[in-house]
Amino acid sequence: MIILSPDEEKIIEKFSEILREFRISAGLRQKDLAEKIAVSLPVIIDMEKGRGGKVSFATWIAALSVVGALSQLKNLLDMLEPDPFKRFEIRKKKRQRVRKT
Repeated sequence: MIILSPDEEKIIEKFSEILREFRISAGLRQKDLAEKIAVSLPVIIDMEKGRGGKVSFATWIAALSVVGALSQLKNLLDMLEPDPFKRFEIRKKKRQRVRKT
């Protein structure tokens, strides 16, 4: 079972809304979309109901692309882009190995 943070759940919820709206606007049935991206119908149903946390990112990209909503993904990623100063701090840190516990 995948446990998502509240922020991750909000992102998936937003993707779900966008996917459904754009699919309907494109005149596609869920079954049509599933066939176009080579997944089963239950996968599309889960994605549109906000249960898409277990769906691969590649599947999300394919689905959003088919319905013409890939720009929405880019907008969301632009909003999530880390602060440039934070990136600089991350680069300055000395790399350490992660140890198994």
